[in-house]
Amino acid sequence: MTALHSFGIDVSKHHLDLASETRTFKRYENTPSGIRELANRLLHEQPDRITVESTGIYSLPLCEACAEHGLPIVLAQPRRVRDFARSQGQLAKNDAIDARIIAQFGRATPNLRPFVGPSPEQKSLRAMIGRRDQLIEDRVREEGRLEACLDQFVRKELRATIARLKRQIATWDKRIDQAIQEDAHLQAKQNALISVTGVAAVTSSVLLAYLPELGSLNRQEIAAIAGIAPYDHESGNMKGRRAIYGGRQRVRKALYMAAKTAALPKNNSPLAHVFKRLIANGKPYKVAIIALARKLLIHL
Repeated sequence: MTALHSFGIDVSKHHLDLASETRTFKRYENTPSGIRELANRLLHEQPDRITVESTGIYSLPLCEACAEHGLPIVLAQPRRVRDFARSQGQLAKNDAIDARIIAQFGRATPNLRPFVGPSPEQKSLRAMIGRRDQLIEDRVREEGRLEACLDQFVRKELRATIARLKRQIATWDKRIDQAIQEDAHLQAKQNALISVTGVAAVTSSVLLAYLPELGSLNRQEIAAIAGIAPYDHESGNMKGRRAIYGGRQRVRKALYMAAKTAALPKNNSPLAHVFKRLIANGKPYKVAIIALARKLLIHL
């Protein structure tokens, strides 16, 4: 098998460090002009694979630019890259070394996911859901402070803040729903999702924004991406407990809450009966809920 011509890019807030497995190239600015310059250099090098650590907003513009130029860019989890570096005896760490390690990791790991950028609609939906999540976090913090506060003046102000946050959350709920209703494709998907017991508007919007692969992968792949796939923990005679690991945290949280709703006896749904059977068989509550979340996801 021909070896991949592999490149790695170490991404930081301000810089992009490019390297092959054996050579460090120029440092580029993490700006639109710097990204264009880097993309042109990569087109000249004609790599078989470009590996980038998934670093959210700092790596997204680079990945999108490479995808637009038809460059073979893939994403890697930072922890996997660091574990790979340790396995190679590479304990030193700086941007140039990291870029070379990322290139080596990219060549040695064939099953990395090709980068697929979110659509403009998904970007907008993610931004709105993210803002709603921030407001909910603020409301929960203020409610905790209210519970612990004894001063009447401060309590009055906290109640006013909580009321304002609730109004803002309701406003974002309406904006998110409106954005989905204005897109025929998203609306059709949401209608299918919310027809399932336990899946309400909030859960469906999260799945539409953060899990575009839904419906296109097999059950093992979609469960792994969502972070609700159980992994074995066994060695010789040791039989450890299976546990979930990794995946998309926001998706896992949404599915967990949906599973809790579906498990309620009053719903009298097939999932509620599955949950009741799991509990009767001695499964801990959270284990049963995660099992239910996985069944719900596969059904969706």
